[in-house]
Amino acid sequence: MPQEEEKKPAVQDPQIQEKLLKTRSILLSGEINKESAESVIKQLLILEGESSEPIKIFINSPGGDVDAGYAIFDMARFVSAPVTMIGMGLVASAAALVLLAVPKERRIALPNSTYLIHQPMSGMRGVATDIEIHAQHLEKLRLKLDALIA
Repeated sequence: MPQEEEKKPAVQDPQIQEKLLKTRSILLSGEINKESAESVIKQLLILEGESSEPIKIFINSPGGDVDAGYAIFDMARFVSAPVTMIGMGLVASAAALVLLAVPKERRIALPNSTYLIHQPMSGMRGVATDIEIHAQHLEKLRLKLDALIA
């Protein structure tokens, strides 16, 4: 029986990525995970080190790991350069969280973009006390997301 291929973030051609950085643009596509978050954060830090001119992040992602999404979220708020988020294609789950990092006036939804926000989910298994602790953590995440969206 064939194994399912592990989901990986979209790999960018280094020349294209270099050209995007010259225009102070970052592309976040594919699944959000530790690797894709690290890539976006590195690009934000590079652009931050060059100048305080505005930065654009283009998002087309089905989402992924909420902690990786929060890492991007926090860094987008941390840099001194104003960041504009542009949603295109599908902006779902953790990707929608990333989009919410900036004020409303710096969020752009392209005409055919689609958005999905849902409660945090988990496939946690284990003993009852561990599951209860994890459920409490998920509830805190849900309340945090509710506050961001409201």
